Amino acid sequence: MPFRGVAAFLLNIAWVMGALVDLKQIRYVVAAAECRSFRRAAQQLRVQPSAVSKRILELEARLGVALFVRTTSGVTLTEAGRCFVVQARKGVDQLDAAATLAKSMGRGEFAVLRVGFFSPLASGFLARLAAVHRGREPGVRLDWNEGIQPDLVRAIERQELDVAFVCDGSAAPGCETVPLWLERLFVVMPAGELLSEKAEIRWQDLEGQHFIVSDTEPGCRMHEFLVRHLSAPGHEVSIERCRVGLLSLYQLVALGRGFALTAETATVSIAGTVCRPLVASPMTFVAIWWRANQSPALRKFIDLARSLSPEHGLT
Repeated sequence: MPFRGVAAFLLNIAWVMGALVDLKQIRYVVAAAECRSFRRAAQQLRVQPSAVSKRILELEARLGVALFVRTTSGVTLTEAGRCFVVQARKGVDQLDAAATLAKSMGRGEFAVLRVGFFSPLASGFLARLAAVHRGREPGVRLDWNEGIQPDLVRAIERQELDVAFVCDGSAAPGCETVPLWLERLFVVMPAGELLSEKAEIRWQDLEGQHFIVSDTEPGCRMHEFLVRHLSAPGHEVSIERCRVGLLSLYQLVALGRGFALTAETATVSIAGTVCRPLVASPMTFVAIWWRANQSPALRKFIDLARSLSPEHGLT
């Protein structure tokens, strides 16, 4: 087997077994090879020359091969030593890079954050948060996961997500939340309705109307709003649950099936429908995360979200 193969083989055994070579011995060999002197290598490493000489001798004994030729003027590498140092430098560089990366991750500079949401990303607070975060933390990748609110909260509890953005009222044991932004509610109605002539809609304008809501979030939240504001003693608000998504809900409205409510960032232009803002009663959106999650990247992300929040200090 050629010297290069022998050296690489011995070094690989050392890395895998962990019994033949320790990192300090490798650093001493590399430094001595660069300085061509145990004494100068010791000065560079800030240790005693005897420590360098002793460690290298121990390594040579364990490997069963001389790595250096000693002379009164210094040291030079043997053929096996030259091959060994070539491979050793790669290992040291990789370990240094791994240590630097680990330290950076510990400071939250490099990471992947799993982010859940169901509010549209294209506009509003989440779009701004994503853009600012990308500029400030280029080493942290946001892995966006869309889902319905109950699933997102369960994913936080199972620690399958780091943070999720959901409607208020979704706190769970072991989790923390912080309110971040408000969104106006909009009434979606068939085109041609008399109410479409109004610039804004009030709750009393909606009395007696039939509503359709999705059977998933945020439909459940919309159902709560309707019951809270339109129910009265002896009168139940007419609400129909439909197993459809947002676009299909709009299409049902266009077909005259009923009125619907939606958050401002979820308004879309669908033929046959008209959207009008509902006075007051905004929806509160919060960030929710697992309290025991100590990720520095997560903490910095939450702090950034707080600083960008137009509702900073909202309770």
